[in-house]
Amino acid sequence: MDEKIRRKVMEEKSTEKKYKYLLKNILLFAISSFIPKLLGFVLIPIYTGALSTEEYGIADLISATSQLAVPVFSLTIYDAVLRYTLDKNCDSSLVLSIGMRIAGIGLIILVGLSAISVCVFEQIKPSYAVFFILLYFTSTFNSIFSVFLRGIDKVEIITVGGVINSVVTFGANILFLVVLKGGLNEYLLANFIGGMVALLIEFFFGRIYRYISIKDDRTLRREMVAFSVPMIFSAVAWWINNASDRYIISWMAGVSVSGIYAISGKLPGIISVFQSVFSQAWSVSAVKEFDKNDEDGFVGKMYTLSGFCMLMVGAVTILLNVPLAKILYADEFYEAWKYVPPLIVAGILNALSLFTGSIFMAVKDTKSRMISTLLGAGINTVLNFLLIPKWGAYGAATATVVGFFVSYLYQEIRIRKHIAMKTNFFRNYLSVFLLVVQMVVAFWGNRYIYIQLILVMLMALLYIREVREVILSGIKKLKRRI
Repeated sequence: MDEKIRRKVMEEKSTEKKYKYLLKNILLFAISSFIPKLLGFVLIPIYTGALSTEEYGIADLISATSQLAVPVFSLTIYDAVLRYTLDKNCDSSLVLSIGMRIAGIGLIILVGLSAISVCVFEQIKPSYAVFFILLYFTSTFNSIFSVFLRGIDKVEIITVGGVINSVVTFGANILFLVVLKGGLNEYLLANFIGGMVALLIEFFFGRIYRYISIKDDRTLRREMVAFSVPMIFSAVAWWINNASDRYIISWMAGVSVSGIYAISGKLPGIISVFQSVFSQAWSVSAVKEFDKNDEDGFVGKMYTLSGFCMLMVGAVTILLNVPLAKILYADEFYEAWKYVPPLIVAGILNALSLFTGSIFMAVKDTKSRMISTLLGAGINTVLNFLLIPKWGAYGAATATVVGFFVSYLYQEIRIRKHIAMKTNFFRNYLSVFLLVVQMVVAFWGNRYIYIQLILVMLMALLYIREVREVILSGIKKLKRRI
């Protein structure tokens, strides 16, 4: 009997340790994510006031192209850096060095291709190519450094870097766009400076230079590349779902419409904050605490609670979409409010997919992740060509929702092969359905606001039992300590 009690106590302590570790990382990533987004919201009126719809459209296309180049030319090696840094059997110094070497080769190739593109295509200005390269550089090496720091449990450095990055970017934008009355180039320069500062902080304060080595391990290098290559297709497919519609809109409707559509993605950025905070913390816990049978229900509870939080944030944001648009957007960009609801739904579906994607990563099943994103990307692309001519930018937003839904559904089904996750799948599907209904109702602005309120309350009621259990459990633990 005593042995059973002792075992139970040990299990409870182990489970509590899991929650504490995840919570600590969530709080640290929350600090580094919420401050940038808060400052980003403050900057929206400045962007829409200083830049024309065409200029913002061009800036967004440069950024989107850089987002595509990062996984292709770096071979998504940052995913392998995180996974193998967490592997106790691997030398973390070797893992980082191999990752940087591969990313460096990709950078050299990209510089050459960019120089050729400037010579061949008159539309590509040299300044566009330069900023494209600079954005690629900061994005790629920030990704490698940040995942490595996560792997060696130095999340606080990422937090400091993220906060300082956002403050510097904010200050540079104020200086260049407001004080100096700059335009497109100054906007791009401000964002590069912020990213570069974060990179230097991670490198020096995270003491990454101590781990850089000229040594190589051919076996480990091949294993890392074999792990990361399927993720290229996943990343490209994710990019197709998120960014390819900007090019199709620019082609079919013009760069100005693309600029309006791009600014509509700023408000759904609230979802990306929550998603980013949780997924960064969860990706480490998913590897460390993986349990095929989910005996203590840890994975299932985290999936339920994270889904509930993001669902509620998304539903409330859709509810407040129109009044927020009046505050944030200049008149030239006001039309962007129409595209916000579907982009929020797409963001939530993406967040749910990233949760299960971390589990695929933990079991090294990158193939399933790849298939899910490719399916979504294929459907998204086809629908873009069908819907944009009829519905314009709203057609692109709708295509994005459908693409992410397909990816989400495939991963939800496929994940059951790897883990007996203790969650109510029917409830998950029903809550997503109600959110989609709210999205449709929101198309008419605030005309049917009461219907939206009812839908939000129904979504909350679906999760009330789990939320109540978590609150009561937290109160019990607090009482024990007192």
